[in-house]
Amino acid sequence: MPHDKDSSWLIRTVFISLVSFTIFFISWMVVKNFLLRSILLSRILDSSSAEPTVMVVEITSTPRVVVITSTPTIPSTATPVEQHCRSWEEITLNDVGRDLCVFGLVRHTRTDELAYYIIFGNEYDSFFLIHYGNKMAEVVPGVCVQVDGRIQQLGSNPVIVVEEGQIQECKDES
Repeated sequence: MPHDKDSSWLIRTVFISLVSFTIFFISWMVVKNFLLRSILLSRILDSSSAEPTVMVVEITSTPRVVVITSTPTIPSTATPVEQHCRSWEEITLNDVGRDLCVFGLVRHTRTDELAYYIIFGNEYDSFFLIHYGNKMAEVVPGVCVQVDGRIQQLGSNPVIVVEEGQIQECKDES
């Protein structure tokens, strides 16, 4: 009988150790992915170089190549084609679920294996456009664009998911 108590104690200790290690490992992976994504997004949003930049980011065990194309903000006299459009700067998470026309000057674009991103601002939680799937026609940084669509939430960002041909250039008043 004393042998059974020793073995059950050992089994419980091993089980608790394995559960603790698993929880620690999963927590570490979640924190690592969060930090890597935060660093990547901050580098994308802070980028003001006119030259494309290639970064290799390892979020999973497979390296991912991310191409960032950016340009400094360029003053524009362009206005939206439709007068009821709102500037990207006015769009917040409070607008999620609403169908809106949004316009703005493209700051930079980014492509990865999942999507094509059209980014207007430097703030971590600012509005952007996203296209999933096959690459769409490239949007040139420094150009004013507008789009009609439903505001959705992606993390802490309000976004519109766009399809090919949905994005229009603003009219130029010069």
